[in-house]
Amino acid sequence: MAFDFRRFTLDYSIRYYTDGYKQCGDGWLQINCPFCTGSPGPHLGWNTHSDYFSCWRCSGLSHAHVIHGLLGVPYAEAFIILREYQGRPGASQAVPRQARAQVAECKLPTGTGPMDTMHTDYLEARRFRPDDLVHLWRLQGTNHMGAYKFRIIIPYYYQGRIVTYQGRDVTDKSELKYKGCAIANEVISQKAVLYGMDNVLGDTIVIVEGPTDVWRLGPGAVATFGLAYLPAQVELMRGYKKRYICFDAEPAAAKAAQALAGTLSAFPGTTEIITLDNGDPGDMAQDDANTMMEDLLGGLG
Repeated sequence: MAFDFRRFTLDYSIRYYTDGYKQCGDGWLQINCPFCTGSPGPHLGWNTHSDYFSCWRCSGLSHAHVIHGLLGVPYAEAFIILREYQGRPGASQAVPRQARAQVAECKLPTGTGPMDTMHTDYLEARRFRPDDLVHLWRLQGTNHMGAYKFRIIIPYYYQGRIVTYQGRDVTDKSELKYKGCAIANEVISQKAVLYGMDNVLGDTIVIVEGPTDVWRLGPGAVATFGLAYLPAQVELMRGYKKRYICFDAEPAAAKAAQALAGTLSAFPGTTEIITLDNGDPGDMAQDDANTMMEDLLGGLG
């Protein structure tokens, strides 16, 4: 049963945010993370539809761990408190996105069309070849109109059709670098699919964090979109015989990679972690990325 997070925050005088910060997105309630260090802000979010916690810095966190951190109580007491707030009146039900009512078609934002100079300049500055990305990943761009203005539109394909999308700001002025499809307009939630899955060529995948990592590595790479992942994504990953995890070269990413590897190790096949010296896969030189993928995929593609 779902955690009645709103009632919990009210009873314990914990402030949450729905807007006003770049971390706030559609379908999320944000609070100050008790585990983060560095610049303050509501980095910890609770997803109102799927009932899970995810921090922009700490990755996914369990309900009991969050309660323990917020209230400073022992874990045993945190579990007792969790049970008190599960299934109470007003709590949303944690129903998988695929099982809930869905739109029949995911329509791209107003103003979406072929990319123009501002979009291609952004990609070239990051050492990508725009024509190749348009051909392989079917990227588009937006103009000055609408809520997704001045963005590269990144469609997520699943079994041949667009199910959701992301919009990447090309001005570097927007507080939201990535602006996701509104939940009400998704055919399937972005956290229930893997970006790039339709372009996997065999039984091996390289799991990365974001779309730009997929663009750099090419077919065979799939992205979870962030360090947090959901059971629906794990179900997709487990279907491949060989699984390589290649997250960013930072402590939080290394911790998340270890957790994901532990989860996937319970399933048939092999799971390995690839550790980068610095940066993320999207920062790699293209020749280096090509060589790595040839080695991992055994010549496929």
